[in-house]
Amino acid sequence: MANVYTIAANRPFLDCLVGELLAWDRERLADTLLLMPSRRACLAARDTFLRLSRGDPLLLPRLVPIGEPDEAEILIDPEIELDLPPAIEPLRRRLLLTRLVLARDNEMTHEQAVRLAGELESFIDELHNEEIDLESLDRLAPADLAEHWQETLRFLQILREAWPAILKAEGRIDATARRCRLVNALCEKWQRTPPSHPVLAAGLTGSIPCVARLLACVARHDQGCVVVPALDRSLDERGWRAVGPSHPQFGLKRLLAIMEVDRAAVRDWPDDGTASTSPARVELWRQVLRPASTTDDWRREVTLSPEALTGLELCEAPDHAAEALHLALRLRAAIETPGRRAILVTPSRFLGRRVAAELLRWGIRVDDSAGVPLDQSPPGSFLLLTAHLIAEQAPPVTLLAALKHPLASGGMGQRDFRRYVRALERAILRGPRLAGGLDGLMAALRERDPLKKWPAPVPPEELLAWLERLAEDARPLVELLARPQAPFLELLRAHLGFAERLAADAEGGSSELWAKEAGACARQFVAELELAAEVLDEVPTGAYPALLAVLMGTKSVRPRHHAHPRIAILGQLESRLVQADLVLVGGLNEGAWPPSVDSGPWLNRAMRAQLGLPPVEQAIGFAAHDFLMSVCAPEVVLSRAAKDENGAPTTPSRWVARLNAVLKAVDAARAVTADACWTGWTEALDAPDGPPRPIRRPEPRPPLHARPRELWATDIERLMRDPYAVYARKVLDLEPLDPLDADPGGAERGEIIHQALEEFVRTWPCTLPDDPCGSLIAIGLRHFARQGHRPQVWTVWWPRFERIAAWFCEVEKRRREQVARIVTEVRGMIELETPAGAFRVRARADRVEILSDGKLAIVDYKTGPLPRNGEVQRGLSPQLPIECLIAAAGGFSQVPACPPAAMLFWGLKGGEPVSGEERNPLGKDGDLAELLGHAKDGLARLIAHFDNPNTPYVPVPRPEIAPAFNDYEHLARLKEWWGTEAEA
Repeated sequence: MANVYTIAANRPFLDCLVGELLAWDRERLADTLLLMPSRRACLAARDTFLRLSRGDPLLLPRLVPIGEPDEAEILIDPEIELDLPPAIEPLRRRLLLTRLVLARDNEMTHEQAVRLAGELESFIDELHNEEIDLESLDRLAPADLAEHWQETLRFLQILREAWPAILKAEGRIDATARRCRLVNALCEKWQRTPPSHPVLAAGLTGSIPCVARLLACVARHDQGCVVVPALDRSLDERGWRAVGPSHPQFGLKRLLAIMEVDRAAVRDWPDDGTASTSPARVELWRQVLRPASTTDDWRREVTLSPEALTGLELCEAPDHAAEALHLALRLRAAIETPGRRAILVTPSRFLGRRVAAELLRWGIRVDDSAGVPLDQSPPGSFLLLTAHLIAEQAPPVTLLAALKHPLASGGMGQRDFRRYVRALERAILRGPRLAGGLDGLMAALRERDPLKKWPAPVPPEELLAWLERLAEDARPLVELLARPQAPFLELLRAHLGFAERLAADAEGGSSELWAKEAGACARQFVAELELAAEVLDEVPTGAYPALLAVLMGTKSVRPRHHAHPRIAILGQLESRLVQADLVLVGGLNEGAWPPSVDSGPWLNRAMRAQLGLPPVEQAIGFAAHDFLMSVCAPEVVLSRAAKDENGAPTTPSRWVARLNAVLKAVDAARAVTADACWTGWTEALDAPDGPPRPIRRPEPRPPLHARPRELWATDIERLMRDPYAVYARKVLDLEPLDPLDADPGGAERGEIIHQALEEFVRTWPCTLPDDPCGSLIAIGLRHFARQGHRPQVWTVWWPRFERIAAWFCEVEKRRREQVARIVTEVRGMIELETPAGAFRVRARADRVEILSDGKLAIVDYKTGPLPRNGEVQRGLSPQLPIECLIAAAGGFSQVPACPPAAMLFWGLKGGEPVSGEERNPLGKDGDLAELLGHAKDGLARLIAHFDNPNTPYVPVPRPEIAPAFNDYEHLARLKEWWGTEAEA
C-alpha cells in the first residue's frame, strides 16, 4: 500500500509536517532524506525545525529541492551525478541558439534573435520536462497545417537537426534533460535497491512526470512517505471527474494518476494539535474554485458559516500606487505585534518592488524573493549606460546618466568628478544636441565664442582637458563601435575596460563596481559571458547594447542584506509551503494572477496535443493551487487595483469574481469588505495638512542698489510685460536652463539664419557679388551643417532658407541702389540721466543701412511672427525704437550719429508663396521723429518707476500683454495664485 498523505489547506503545512517529524526518534530524523519543492521551501523547513525545536540540539534531515522546474540540479546520489554529462552553461546555451536562429533567418536582428532563442529554450525545456524527444517533431504533419505553421515547423528543424549535434560537440546536455535523466536513474536505482534510510517527499505536486514517478517509488518504499499539499478529499465524484487543467486539483489529480494511487487511499497527515484555520474556510474556497461545469450548484448547495469569512478581507484600491501603500501599511501594522509574521504574495514584480519602496519610509527593509533584474541593479544599469553612451555617440541624457551614476568617479574623487560633469552640462549639453559624440563636444569647447559669458564653474581649458581624458579612456570602444561589425568578445572587453576606468576611484581601483551582492552577480555574469562570447563571433556594433541588455535581463540579484525577519514579499512559486499569521494576496487582476496563457510562438493547441504536451491551461491550475494554499491562512487580505501601473482599467481575477458570485448567492458580500480605516489611513498618509491655501502674488521690492542700472532692449519689453522675469534674471541672476537634448526650434533656426545673413552682409557691405543668391546659399550650407545631424534641419528648415535667400537677395538688390554701406550685428548703448543716476540701455541691431544721402535706416530681421504695428506705436515692442534712439545719439560704433529716416521689419518666413515680408511699423503716414520722442519719454518714465524702491516687480501685471513664453512662470508660482486674488 502506498504511503501517501495530505495536509489540508487550512492547516499550516510545514508546522504540521515538522511537528510530526520531531516526534520521531532523533537518529532516524537525522538519517532522513526530505525532498522539497524548491530551495525556499527547504529554507522555510529549516527555520520551522529550529523554531519548533525551541533551541534543543537537533540534527536536521537532509533537505533537497527536487520538484519545480526552476531546480535544474538535484544533489542526491553522487554516483548517478558523475555518470551523466554536465549541463550546458545557460549563457552559452542562449548564444548558441541565437547563432542558430541567425543562421536560419539572416534578416532578423541580433536582439530579436536572442529573444527568440529564449523562447526556444522554454520550448526545449518543456519538451524535456514532458519527456518528449526532439524527434517527435517529425510526427507533426505539415501538409495538414496552414502555411505559417508549416514555416514554423521548418524553423523548428534546427532543434531536430542542429541542436543535438551542437550539444554533442560541446560534450554537454540541456539542464532540464539532465535533471530528468538523473531522476529517472535514481528511480530505477531505488526500485532495484531501495534506500536504507527514510525518504519523505513533502509539498510536491508532481508538475514534472519524472518527479511524479519518483514520488510513486518513494510512496511504495517501506520507509518512504509522500505528503501532498491540500488534496481535496471531500470533493464529490462528479466534481472530481470535472476537474480540468485550470482547477487547483488538476496537478494533484495528474500526480495520483501517474502514481497509480486512488484518491480514497490518501490519508490525512497526523494531527499534532497545531492551530489551524476553520474547515469552513476550505469549504468556502472549494465552492469558489469548483469546476466550471458544476457552478450551477452554487445557489442550491452553498451555505456558509460565519467562521468561513472570519479573517478574510477583500479590498479594491483605485490604482497601483494606492494598492502598494495599503499593503505596505498592512505589513507595517503586522510587525507591531511581537512574534506576528506576515507575507505579501503577488506575481507582480512591479507591485512587490513598490511595496518594498513604501516600507522604506519607515526604515523597514523587506525580503523580496524575486530580487532585482541585473540590468536594473546599480552595476547593471551602469554597464548598460556606458554601452549606450558610446554606441549612440554621447547623447546628452545618456551621457549625464552615465557620468552622474553613483558608480562613476573617473579616477578621481566623486565630488571633483561631479563638479566637472555639472560644468559640462551647463557649458554645452543644454539645448539642441551637438553632433560628433565626444569628439563633437570637445570641438565645441575648442571653438566656443570667447565673447560669450562662460556659464560653468570650471574654466573652459580645464574642462576640455578633463573631457579629453574621458574620451581617451573611451577610445578603444569608440573605434570598435565605429565599425559596422566587430567581434562580440572584443566589444565586451573594450566596454568593460571603459566601464572600469570610468568607475575607478582616486587610487585607480574599480572594486566598487563589483562590490556587494549586485556587483558580485554582475562579475559572475561578465565572467560567464566572456567564456561564451566567442560563440557569436562578429555582431553588428549597433546591436551590442540591446544584446547586452537582453542577456543581462536573464540574471537576477537577490540581496543578502538583513531584512526584517517577520515579513517578506514572495512570488507565486516562492510562496509554496511558506506560512504566516497574515497573508496579503496582491495584484489579483486577470492576466496577472492567474497569468495569461497561450500556446506560445511555436505550436497551436492542436499541435501541442498531437505532440503529447499538456494543455497550457494547466499553468492556471497550478496558480490556483498556490492561491488556495495562501488564502486559507488565519488572516487573509485579497487586494487588487482598479487601474494598472499605466493607468489602464483592469479586470478582477476570475477567483475574485467567483468569490463575489458565491458571496452574492448567500448575501454575504459585505462580510469581507475591508475596514474603511485602512483606506482612510492610506489616503491620509500623504495628504496635505488642511485644504489648499492659495498664495498671494509675489511682490519683490529689492533695494535701489540691488536694482539693475543697465538693461537690453529685450529686457525693457519684458519689464513692461512681466517685471518679475527681469527681477529673476537681473536681480537674482537666475538664467533659465535649456532642456537636455532639445529639438532645435524657432530660436535655433533664427540664430542660424541671422548668422548666415550677417556673414553675407559683412562680406559684401557695399556691393553685391555676381551671384548673390548662390553666395548666400553657400554660406547657409556651412551654418546649417552644424545642426545637420537633425533630420528636420534638411527636410524642413533648409528648403525654407533657400526661399528666404531668394527673397532676401531680391530685396537686397533693390535696397543696394540707395545704400552706401551696411553695418550688421552692431551693438550700441544709450545712457539716460534719471533721479537715481545714470541708466544704460543696450541693443544689438541686425542691420543699420547708411543711405547714399547720409541718412540711416534700421532693419530688424524676424524669423518668427512680426510685432503688430500698434504694439510698436504704443511702446509695447520697443526694440526698433530703442535702436533708433541709440543711432540718433551716435551709440553704434561705425555708424554716424544721425536721426534715422526709416525703421523696418523684414519677416523671413520661407513659406510658399510668401517667403518674406518687408513692413514699416509706422505705416505710410507715421511720423518717426514723433514716435521716437514718445519712446524716449516713456523709457524715462519706466526707468524712474522702477527706480522707486517701493515699486514691486510683480509677475504679469496686465494679462492682456503677457508674454507668450515665460521662463520664470514656475518661479513666480503663477498657477497657485492666478484667479484667486479677488477672494484673498
